[in-house]
This record gives sequence, structure tokens and C-alpha cells, in this order.
Amino acid sequence: PSSTWTGWSTMGRQGSILSAVLIGILIGSYLPVMVYGQTTMLVSPEGGTVTLEGFGSVTFPPRAFSESLSVLISATQSPETQEDFATSTEIFSVGPRLPHEIRINSGSLAPATSFEVALRVPKAFRSTLPPSFGVTVFAQIYQDRGMEVLDHFELFPSTFDPTTQTVRATMPKTAFTNMRHADNSYEAIVIVGSTAIPRHPPNR
Repeated sequence: PSSTWTGWSTMGRQGSILSAVLIGILIGSYLPVMVYGQTTMLVSPEGGTVTLEGFGSVTFPPRAFSESLSVLISATQSPETQEDFATSTEIFSVGPRLPHEIRINSGSLAPATSFEVALRVPKAFRSTLPPSFGVTVFAQIYQDRGMEVLDHFELFPSTFDPTTQTVRATMPKTAFTNMRHADNSYEAIVIVGSTAIPRHPPNR
């Protein structure tokens, strides 16, 4: 069963109650949402990187957007998102995960390309992983199949960089959806977790 590493739980107390309420309204949830930090940066059609100090960065390549727009990145802790993660990752051998999710909001325009994430992984968190587990990246994918709607987390190939203490992954443009917010803004939700590392049989 998965578990949530709580090493950063005290950081959440630094976020104001007002911010938590506003973010809760933004994502259409009445459950309390803790805000660890957020930042906004203008990204042009030439591309750009948005960095949330202490948490990671998101890089959009050239032609990801047809016009310049503000991209908001926030680190939050949503009970609703935690429940979605726990439910939809039961098919994976999921281990501990960081207590927060990274939300990337691009407003009224979704990227036309894939994008890169580089997310900080504290050493204290890595020390909690079982010997056979590695750091991985999950993204929540919204799928409308007509008769049913799925909004579940999927596992994506990722690489941990011990020099920068970050895990890197390429996310598909389909990670963005405008179906979660009352204002129809486009958002992607990414979580750093862990899964069992496959053991390959020896060559014979």
C-alpha cells in the first residue's frame, strides 16, 4: 500500500488560511487545500521555464503556446487529489509519495506540445523508500469516454538526477485538461511517488 511522506508537513502551516480557501474554490473543492507555495511567470511562443523555488520547474519548448501567457505553478495538498491518487494507483506497486502535488495552470490555453518537469526530491524522502523502490512521476489524466469519465493518475518514465536531487520526466500535452475548474482553465497535476523497480532475469 502507498503512504505519504510527512517530512514537509510543517511547511504547510506557513500558507495562509485565506490562500487555502481561494485555491479550494479555484479547483472546485469544498475540502481544505493546503498551499505550500506558488509562482507565476510569462511564457512566450519561444518557450520558457517556470520555477517554484524548493519544489521544481516546468519547461515548455518552443511553439508550446501560440501566444504569450502567464503560467501558474503551485505546490498544494488536496485531500481530494490524495484520494484520487490512492484509488487510481492500486494497479501499480506504489510506495511512499511526497505529501504535495504540483499544479501547473496555463489559463485559457493548453500547450500544443509535451513538456518537461524537474521536481525536487528531498534526501529524507528517498531514505524512506524500500530497497527495491525508485522515485517516479505520476500525472493525473482526464479521459471522457462518453459513457464514463476517468480522472486517474498514470505512471510516466522518469529519471532521477542525484547531482541536482531532482526527478525528470516528459509529460504529454494530454496531462492538461480544462474540465476540473469552474473557470475552465487548463491544468496539469503531477505527483512525485515511488514504485518497485522491475528485476530483469539474468542473461543465459
